[in-house]
Amino acid sequence: MGYTAGINISTGDYNTAIGFSALSANNTGASNTAVGYHAGKGVVTGTFNTFIGGNSGETASGSAVDENAALGYGSLGKLTSGSRNTALGTSAGQLFQNASDIVAVGYYTLANANTSTDIDGSVAIGSLSQAENKTGVGNVSVGKSALQSNVQGDFNTAIGHESLKVVNGVNGQQHNTAVGYQSGLAMTTGKYNDR
Repeated sequence: MGYTAGINISTGDYNTAIGFSALSANNTGASNTAVGYHAGKGVVTGTFNTFIGGNSGETASGSAVDENAALGYGSLGKLTSGSRNTALGTSAGQLFQNASDIVAVGYYTLANANTSTDIDGSVAIGSLSQAENKTGVGNVSVGKSALQSNVQGDFNTAIGHESLKVVNGVNGQQHNTAVGYQSGLAMTTGKYNDR
């Protein structure tokens, strides 16, 4: 429903496309739902994806784009290949390319992660949580602005409002754990700290 929505579906089954160009490239993909302007526009063969919001899943064109859920404008907008991602919130995971098994919940969470598989398995919950993470592996953040500035540090756990907010560290392992309101707020490059 909508101009060019689902226009190329040839053998795909159980798809729902609502909005201008929603699922317009889909050919054989099945059980996809796309609602919004350009939602799921790039999906060609992917299955069991849900893209709700303008430009959500817009470039999801790879053959391994399966079982993703995105809700919010631009969420998973640049995903080209990757499965089992959950992105809820405006711009959540907007630059993911080949990421899998990632959870991004909240406005601008993991929004700048544009690498291939480095961030697989990351979890970010709360507005701006891990907003700047590009290559950091195994990070978990819960709370507004938790681990917000971390670009490439690995294995950090930040739970609480602004917890480890300015950690930007070095490339590689940091292993910091901070729990509580603004815990570890001043830390920038520290390693192996528990707060």
